Amino acid sequence: MAIGIRDILTVDYLKNTLLVGVSLLDDAGQPYPDDLFSNAIEQAISLIEEELQIVIDPHSTRGERHDAISQNRRSWWGATLDRRPLKSVDKLTISYGNYPETDIPLEWTNITSEVGGSVHLIPTAATLGTFSFNNSIPLLVDPISNFSYHERVPAYFKFDYTSGFNFIEGTITIPQGSTEVLDIAIAETLVDKPNFLFTITDDGNGNAQGAATPKIKTFNVGDDKFSVESNLTPAVSDMIISYKLYTCPNLLLKCISYVAALLPLDTAGDLIAGAGIGSFSIGVDGLSQTVNTTSSATSAGYGAKMISYRSQLKEAVKILKGKYRLSKIAMF
Repeated sequence: MAIGIRDILTVDYLKNTLLVGVSLLDDAGQPYPDDLFSNAIEQAISLIEEELQIVIDPHSTRGERHDAISQNRRSWWGATLDRRPLKSVDKLTISYGNYPETDIPLEWTNITSEVGGSVHLIPTAATLGTFSFNNSIPLLVDPISNFSYHERVPAYFKFDYTSGFNFIEGTITIPQGSTEVLDIAIAETLVDKPNFLFTITDDGNGNAQGAATPKIKTFNVGDDKFSVESNLTPAVSDMIISYKLYTCPNLLLKCISYVAALLPLDTAGDLIAGAGIGSFSIGVDGLSQTVNTTSSATSAGYGAKMISYRSQLKEAVKILKGKYRLSKIAMF
């Protein structure tokens, strides 16, 4: 079963990280519904995707059209696809208007930047029927007309591709009497550095109640393999470990968490008399009562924590924009 960002950033993850120490009970003492947290996570994922112009979960795009610009012919027909990071180009065709499409061999497509979504065409021995590269440079010449006399052909290229970060799950077996497994293969091409989450299914020592839980760490991590080590030796049977590998950077995960935490914090901060009670007095004989509140523009119940999260979010997003957002220049 495929996994995604919601299997990493769960309701429990949010509660156990950015919401630690926050009372998540309503006025009747009942826990807030999980829908409040899951909706906050969904909104946060969407907001960060739009802000950084990326997609997080794997997404298949079909039929994205790009113009052929005459000056690009000598720069290996570079194209920047809309959805990033780019995992793979699944199909590429060319056509004039509604003429029948011609397939470009996938061997010609080269992803030159996963983060930037950049693709270039470099010819191989594979042919594409009546179309060809000519004069040892990437000049597409077709049987309809000589493209060199035209400035631009609208919607000439059509891309099918897959974008998003890697999310992989699997199982590791550490043999009885050993503490490590070396060179575990990664089956996919990674778009960024891998991160890991581990769950111990069987500790190899009978899963005795109260026994120490093994701690798993990775080493010799690369783009195509990794190794794991346990601090405890399974003495009774093999140790079984479930793992989740994801290339969504932890800073990006933290940004989504900051945004998702704001709704529960705002809800939890709706205390009696608005932001909270500053002081309270009562007189018996005159039957008088005075209530002063801390109400102000920023003094919500968890206002200080929210201000801190927004500040950290601003700095983190600034860093991520430098990595993911593309500069857009219009020329007329």
